Amino acid sequence: MERKNLNRCQVLMRYFLIKNCKIANRQETNLDILIAKNKIIAIGNGIARPSVDTNIFDAQGYLVTPGFIDICSPFLSLNNTEEIRRLIHDDVAGGYTTWIGFESATKMTQTLSRLGKQELRTLNYSLHFDADQFKHGDLNKMKSLSATYGLPSMRYTISDLQTAQNDRIDLYLATAAKNKMLLIFSLSHNGNIAEIPSALELICKKINNTKCKTLFANVRYVEEIEMINRLRTDNDTYAQICLAPHIHPIGNLNPIDDRLMGTMLRENKWICADIIIPDMPAPQRIAQSFDICKKYNITEEEITEYMTTRKCRIVGLTPEKGQIIVGGDADICIIKNGKIRAVVQNGKLTYDNGIIHENISGLQAFRRIIN
Repeated sequence: MERKNLNRCQVLMRYFLIKNCKIANRQETNLDILIAKNKIIAIGNGIARPSVDTNIFDAQGYLVTPGFIDICSPFLSLNNTEEIRRLIHDDVAGGYTTWIGFESATKMTQTLSRLGKQELRTLNYSLHFDADQFKHGDLNKMKSLSATYGLPSMRYTISDLQTAQNDRIDLYLATAAKNKMLLIFSLSHNGNIAEIPSALELICKKINNTKCKTLFANVRYVEEIEMINRLRTDNDTYAQICLAPHIHPIGNLNPIDDRLMGTMLRENKWICADIIIPDMPAPQRIAQSFDICKKYNITEEEITEYMTTRKCRIVGLTPEKGQIIVGGDADICIIKNGKIRAVVQNGKLTYDNGIIHENISGLQAFRRIIN
């Protein structure tokens, strides 16, 4: 049995015990997972109830996976508490437990001044720099914020070739490489989309010269992923491909379809995946993700690997998140045939068979951020 030694405080606290489950990407069956506070402290067969008030969830016949990860969360850009609450409830019902947001330098400073390091951790929220809104003078502010709060990355939006030629990119690449931060290039499809391939080629060359860990986010077109694949020269360049059924061919660019997505996920270890369907609630979106993957013989366990473990590895949240391991964060999704049965976030049962509980980690802190 995998077990973490309990200290005196843990002996006195309440536990949460998941019984008889199948953990994604593990051979054993009928495993138990013991949670104390917000951590997994034991995994094995036949774990006894450690106290009379232990909460027990029987997961017989269900698959237990890490909670899903949203690497492009909009919550910090919202100013309405009830809208944030509605979106978080929707995401939790869809199995999401971690949200990764991004903001401008000014709002980032305001946000971080209201939250401490530990609170950011319990929020399950890693804040990212929106580098596209930065000026040269903001680099020192960025370095200071990163040093103070340990922020893992910064983001830059590519809208056209002119953006890619901007000399700020060289500064961001150098800064990210020096501070071991992930640099996220978000592909914007609202500008001059015909210039994106040329912009990608230019940026890939810059990345290869700098050796900066990079994620291309929001990749929606076949030609984009082919170019990244052709130009990447090391194992520190990644892509988040998005299947967006509402996207149509533009010029010489062809949207990634479900057949190609299935093939790429099977063959490329440097890719993570998402499905973008406007106005579709998270539970239905997740169910459709599983349906699409099933068409190409991708199992539930494999798709959760692409949507959780790979994402966490790329954005630097492992080993605490994205894995069901002793010592890892207790962020867990319990599913069957693509349907979410229950969600545990930060060690608490936040969703159970259609019922959303108000103990979702971070709701109060989100309200404090915007008030």
